Amino acid sequence: MLRFYKIFDYGSIILIIVLIALVFFKLVPLEWYITLIIISLILLVIRILFKAYFLILKKRNQKGG
Repeated sequence: MLRFYKIFDYGSIILIIVLIALVFFKLVPLEWYITLIIISLILLVIRILFKAYFLILKKRNQKGG
């Protein structure tokens, strides 16, 4: 599970940077801007939730062990 998290973490950062670059450099049609920004925000929120989950899991393991 931790391996998946690391891959997802770095992969989502790269994808968010690419999506924002596409919007910033106007490489996509204007109609796609909102969709790409929403996708970026959703990925960011999911990333934050995963981070919080694994931090809580780590604290529980340290407490119990």
